[in-house]
Amino acid sequence: MSAKVYGEKTFEGAVESALNAHGWAPGEPVNFNRELALDTAELAVFLGRTQIREWERLRDAYGEDPARPFARLVAKEIDARGALNVLRTGVKDKGIRFRLA
Repeated sequence: MSAKVYGEKTFEGAVESALNAHGWAPGEPVNFNRELALDTAELAVFLGRTQIREWERLRDAYGEDPARPFARLVAKEIDARGALNVLRTGVKDKGIRFRLA
């Protein structure tokens, strides 16, 4: 059976193709934390690449890999303030500001 021209799968495929054409790559399902509703691996990679100094400062503050506690904080902030606000204004952990968009 072929996909409906105006069906959900067709729309999803078109959106994913457009994103892929502009450098986006789908994440690995195993990295998606259902409890937090976040891809914790991609979050850590994003911060490690875009905010290197801040991420290192956070690593020093925690004394270990900050990925887990930071992901929990981001999820808590999204629950409290909403995803759009968190993306617009970022979050602060241990006095260190992080941009998420």
